Amino acid sequence: MTTNLNENLTVISQQPFAFTLINLLKDKGVITTGITIPFIIGAYKIAKHDSIEVNLKFIQEVFADIVATAKDTKFFICTCNHINQHVITILTQEDTDVTGHYSTYQHIKNSDGVPVLYFEENFDIAYPSLDKISQFYWLKYEHILKEQVYSYQSTENKWIKFSDTELGCIISAFSSCEEAKEIIRPRISKNVARIYYFWCVLNILLLLRGLAYGDDFDRQIKRWFPFEGDLDCYDISEFILYCAIIPLVLRWIYKGWKKVECKYYKD
Repeated sequence: MTTNLNENLTVISQQPFAFTLINLLKDKGVITTGITIPFIIGAYKIAKHDSIEVNLKFIQEVFADIVATAKDTKFFICTCNHINQHVITILTQEDTDVTGHYSTYQHIKNSDGVPVLYFEENFDIAYPSLDKISQFYWLKYEHILKEQVYSYQSTENKWIKFSDTELGCIISAFSSCEEAKEIIRPRISKNVARIYYFWCVLNILLLLRGLAYGDDFDRQIKRWFPFEGDLDCYDISEFILYCAIIPLVLRWIYKGWKKVECKYYKD
């Protein structure tokens, strides 16, 4: 299966997005072992800024991306006894009982034929595949994913929305991705370009309107910008400076919008 996510979420150090996210959550003391399946699915949804509803196809793409980007990292899906939920954890070199040559644990291989995603012995699927595990977890967590409650609260035994700390870790993990920057930059550039072109077209229309009513260029410039005296080279350079500031203002607006978007996910 080939992933349809725009870009694989792999950090600059070539570590997978899931690897970085799990370690960040451990560092913050949010988790001790791993993250639940709904958590990683919800994290991908937020990281990709997808407005579409999570469905079976999206889950398939998430697992396909985890397998495709694993490389030297190995993951293990098992049952956490503390919360009695399936979690995805990171395997180390010491976990030879799982990854060793004589291991009986089922696994999924990446495109290089290397096992990267392992499953506990009593997993409900005898021979796991990307399609099978996606279907399994879609049936198991469909109502949770549709309600967008991705975080499991063990004290009250219920699923809730991401906390501020969890959301911060997700955004931090994605922000450190090399591909994430390549995804975000075009979005910013396109949005800034659209607004900037609109601004230019608007000013051209105002200029033409002014000329139609008999206003010359000098008069129109002075109307929009506080120049003093006759229009000279200094005034022209100041006009260019105003135009140069516009993309920066749009950038600040973009950052403010991202904060509002993050607050939306938390609420």
